[in-house]
Amino acid sequence: MIPTDLDSLIKSVRRLTDSVRAASPAIGNSSCRCSPRRVTKSATFATLVNEEISRLVSAERSRDSIVSELTRESGSDPDLVGAILRGETDCPDIETIRPFARVLGQSTEVLRAAAEVDGCEYVET
Repeated sequence: MIPTDLDSLIKSVRRLTDSVRAASPAIGNSSCRCSPRRVTKSATFATLVNEEISRLVSAERSRDSIVSELTRESGSDPDLVGAILRGETDCPDIETIRPFARVLGQSTEVLRAAAEVDGCEYVET
C-alpha cells in the first residue's frame, strides 16, 4: 500500500531504494538541477510511478492503456516514457511530472518528492 502523507511516502520510498543505490552520476536538464551526489538515475520516481500504475490497473483499464495515457498527456516520446518507467532517465522535468500526477491521480508534490529522493532539485521559475 502506498502511503498517503508526504513524510511517510518519502520514508517508504527511501527504504525501497536503499538497496538499489549505485554509483551513477546524475545529470540535470533545463527544468531540473540534480544535486552533485551520485544516485541511481530516477529509481525512486520510477518505482512510485510503476506502483501507481499497478494500483490503477483493472479489468477496464490495462497497464498499456495507462502508459499510453501518460505518453499522450505528457507530450513525451513513447521511448522516453518507457525509459522513465524503467528508471533509466535522469531527473524528470516538472512538465513531465505534472501530467503524470494527473493521470495517476496523485499529487504533483508526491511525485516531485520521489524525484527529489533521487537527488533532483526543482527551482521555481
